[in-house]
Amino acid sequence: MLPNNNDNYEAWVMRGHAFYLHGNLFDSEESYIRALRLKPQMKDPVLQERLGIIYAKRKAWKDAKTVFMKCCKERVSTTSWIYLGLSYLRLGQLKEAEDAISNANILDNTNPKVWGFMTILCLSTGRQRLIQANLSFKEALRLGLKDQEIIEEIGDLYSNSEELDQALIAYQKLAEIAPTFADGLRKFAEVLEGPHGQHQNIDMAIEYYKKALQLTEGQQNKREIATKMAALYRKMGRDAELRDI
Repeated sequence: MLPNNNDNYEAWVMRGHAFYLHGNLFDSEESYIRALRLKPQMKDPVLQERLGIIYAKRKAWKDAKTVFMKCCKERVSTTSWIYLGLSYLRLGQLKEAEDAISNANILDNTNPKVWGFMTILCLSTGRQRLIQANLSFKEALRLGLKDQEIIEEIGDLYSNSEELDQALIAYQKLAEIAPTFADGLRKFAEVLEGPHGQHQNIDMAIEYYKKALQLTEGQQNKREIATKMAALYRKMGRDAELRDI
């Protein structure tokens, strides 16, 4: 349609949707922008929300915030409030992020991603909101949270805060939903090993290090994991198994 009429608004919108659903962010963004230039006053909630998601996936958080602020003013959408909250969170505007995530929660308090982002928000503000973070994370898991990036970030935040019990829960869930994600398996093994690991946990840590080693790319990364495994074998008095690394 476009070679015959390059100013066809509907054709540019549908082209954008087609590329978006195909995972082609560059061409979908280009199509949406062309459509908006043709009819800047046109209110298309699907186009706007998808354009905002494209910016979020590209980590263009200022652009994402601008788009989702407009989306939230024009229509009620849990997705838009979630992404507006995420945009504020990434920009370090924590109060605004909490307001947006709370609005998303009011619209749909059974959405596990909302509870996941609330967990991240609470952990990002320091240890004073640790209890709220734990409750939010528990609710996110109860509701079936399976977003790999959210769970990994929660695990990292708990680990950095030395809340190893909670980090263990997060990384164990990450290992369940992403069994071929080498970095997640490695993080799970590191927390299992822990500063006060019991022998049962160390055995499990070795097994997850093995899995991570098989999936890891790059010799330097492989050597680091192998070194950790070797240290655990020696700690367990299992020197004979070192030759298997």
